[in-house]
Amino acid sequence: MRKFVIDRALPGVGGLGNPEVGGAAHASDEALAELAAKVQ
Repeated sequence: MRKFVIDRALPGVGGLGNPEVGGAAHASDEALAELAAKVQ
């Protein structure tokens, strides 16, 4: 099975606090959940 890494730039991420980083992670998790049948 082919494997891929999804990478995206988050400008200014170093200046974000924990709630903002957590929000970004949550958004990524939701996007992956929508693709669940297509990704492993």
